[in-house]
Amino acid sequence: MAPHINNNKAYANEPTIKYVEASKESFWGKRDFFVSVRHDDTGGEHYADGFEILSVSGEIIRKRVLAHPHVDEQPVTRDARSVSLPDEATEVDVRAHDNVHGYGPKVRVPIPAKKVKINFKAK
Repeated sequence: MAPHINNNKAYANEPTIKYVEASKESFWGKRDFFVSVRHDDTGGEHYADGFEILSVSGEIIRKRVLAHPHVDEQPVTRDARSVSLPDEATEVDVRAHDNVHGYGPKVRVPIPAKKVKINFKAK
C-alpha cells in the first residue's frame, strides 16, 4: 500500500497489529510473544516505533521498542520474550505505536490454558 498524500507531504497510515503468536507457558510461568506490525514506514521521519502488550484494564505488561524504520520489511515481526501475565488473565490487548500518529487500534487476544500456544491473525 502506498503512503497517503496530505498537503503534498507523504505520510504513513497508523500502525496495525496483523499477527500475534505466544508460546506455551514455560516452566517459569512466562510466555514468548511474536508480534507482526504493519505500517507504511517512510523512513526515519515516520515509522512504527514499537508495540505494547497490555492487560484489558490498560496496564502495560510489556513494551517492545522498534529503534528504526522497516521500509522494506512489512509487516515487521519482533519478539517480546519472557512475558509474565497475571494469573487471572484470559485476554490481553496488543497495540502498535508510530512516531507521528501515536497508537493504532488495539486488538484483543484470548489467552487459553497455560499449556496452549496462542495464534491470533487480524481479519
